[in-house]
Amino acid sequence: MVISGSKAGEVVVWQTHGTELTIRKQHFDHEAMINFIHINEDMIMYLTCGLDGAVQVYNLWTDARIRRFTHPKLAPVHSAVLTQTPLPALCFFSRDDHLWHSFSLNGSLLDRQKEECSHIIAP
Repeated sequence: MVISGSKAGEVVVWQTHGTELTIRKQHFDHEAMINFIHINEDMIMYLTCGLDGAVQVYNLWTDARIRRFTHPKLAPVHSAVLTQTPLPALCFFSRDDHLWHSFSLNGSLLDRQKEECSHIIAP
């Protein structure tokens, strides 16, 4: 499987068949360019981040959207991670405010942490 994002905000999940790719699912849940895609196979989820300030979380097996998170000021989201230690959570980062926002998967805000660096390569 391969997941790609476009400048228009489209997310495409591709199924691999040897060297061939076929479209398994298309998502049109973002209103602007996709900045980042993260897959957590242990949690059976993947997420997409966009310039629209949204983070979309999907089921890795069914491609169903689980939840939408948004930056409090709708600032572009540049990086994100799904984690299950110490509890299942999503954390995302925006260069605009240099903050990591942490949420439980049910949508409750857990914490905000300042990050001095403006570019996060990989969480």
